[in-house]
Formats: sequence, structure tokens, C-alpha cells
Amino acid sequence: MTAPVSSRETGLQFAVRNAVDVCAFVDRLSHDAAGEILVAREGTLARGAVFVEGGRVCWAAARGLAPRLTELLIRSSGVDAETMESNFRHCKLAGVPLGELLVARGLVRDAELRAALLQHTIESMDALCHEDASASWRPRPGGYSPRFTFTTSEVLARSLGHAHRGLAAASDRALDVFSNAPPGEWGAAFIRGGAFAAPSPIAARGFLPETAAAVLRVGKWAASALDVAATFQSEDAFLTAMEAGGSSLVAWRHDQTIIAGRVWAQGPARILNHRATLRRRARTASQD
Repeated sequence: MTAPVSSRETGLQFAVRNAVDVCAFVDRLSHDAAGEILVAREGTLARGAVFVEGGRVCWAAARGLAPRLTELLIRSSGVDAETMESNFRHCKLAGVPLGELLVARGLVRDAELRAALLQHTIESMDALCHEDASASWRPRPGGYSPRFTFTTSEVLARSLGHAHRGLAAASDRALDVFSNAPPGEWGAAFIRGGAFAAPSPIAARGFLPETAAAVLRVGKWAASALDVAATFQSEDAFLTAMEAGGSSLVAWRHDQTIIAGRVWAQGPARILNHRATLRRRARTASQD
């Protein structure tokens, strides 16, 4: 197991080829760590940073994308550009975050700000991560509102979904069964191969665990179990594995993805019924 990173360590160097590398590092940080992951490419100055606090991603910023957050906030809230610019100038003078000021003034709702921050973070990380990119950790004082920070599991699924939008959209029907799941249940669509050494999530529903590592472990189990099952039965296998505490892991294939997650006692039956419904609809559609 990789050793955790102390909140006081600084200057640690590591590769950031994709969002998996960023989230894996954040998962290793001690819970009280606050700071920034500075990202650069070989022979260049820093291209941007990912800000972290309390085991969560606060936001990311990449060179050239500074106006993007304002654009996202204008689009989601309906606030006009002049009002946004006025508030931005006030924030620079007062030293307060723009988004939190907009929420405090009632110009942007919590959910709108959170969605804009996450989208900006995903786009910035996409620009920062590269095969020749490296990063270093630098502690700094915290102070971000926990309401507007993100778990690494959430960041990872959204980041890879942004890069594989077609496959992520194609998995929507299979993941619908987790959309209204009770607390503790979640499911994700995973892809294999390419730049990823293990199955990686591109879409998710339900109550994800805090860490990307926990999601990736379920993806690895699902891929391995389905590979073994394929030697004995058809590709349409539906697998479950009981866990301590009354939950179960579930896994099945859907087109080019693997669907896997964690459910409670009634979850497997609910999923089987959902899959049977989808098959009936597909047969009816083919007959029309």
C-alpha cells in the first residue's frame, strides 16, 4: 500500500497523465492537508494548479481558462456580464471568492455555483493533465467552504466522462437503476484499456464513496469477475458478491462498458427487474 502524504510535506513530485493520477494523490493526503498541486510540462513554467483541502478537491485552474468560470456562472445563473464584472472587481479588492459572494448576494444558487465550479475544474484538469506533465505538492492555508468542494470519486467520474462523452451518454439507461437509490447505493460505468491501467469510471449515479480509490477497487473486482464468468457462460452474466454489513457488489456488461456498484439487500432484484424491462422494450422496438 502506498504511504499517506503528511500535511507538512512539500515539493513531492509525481506524474499527472490523467485525472486518475491527480485523484490518487489526493486520496493519499492526510485528512488535514490543504494546499495546491502545481502542474507543469517539461521545459515550461507552471501551467496551473489543483487546490485541495480536507481530502477534497476545491477547484482547478489552468492557464488560459480564467474567463471560463465567469462564463459558466453567467450561463447558469442568468446574471448579466456587467453585474458579474462588478462583483468580480469587488472580490479582487476584498479578497473573497467570487462564487461565494454571488451566493451570499442571492445572484447564484448553491447548486448553480457547485455545478459551475465542478465543470470548470474538469475542463482545467483536462488541460493540465498530459503524458509529459508533472506536478508538485505545496501546502498552503485552507479556507474553502466544504459546500463547494468535491470528493475525488465525483471528480474522477466527471473528468473521464468529459473525455468519453459518447460512451458516458450510452450508459445512461443502464445507470438509471441507481438514480433514485437509497443512501449507500451507487453504480458507475467503467471503461478498460487505452491510457488506463485499470477499469476507470466515466459516469456514475447514487451515493458515491468519498474516494476515487474505493470506486476503482469495485471496478477492478467487476472486470476480473466478469472475465472469469465469460469463460463459463455468456457475456450477459450478472454477478453479485455479498459484503459484510449487508451490502452487495454487483456487475454486468453494457455495450462497451462495465456497470458495477454497491447495493443493499433488495438491490440485485431491483436491477434484474430493470434489465428485464430494458430487454422487453428493445424487443418491442425491434418488432415495430
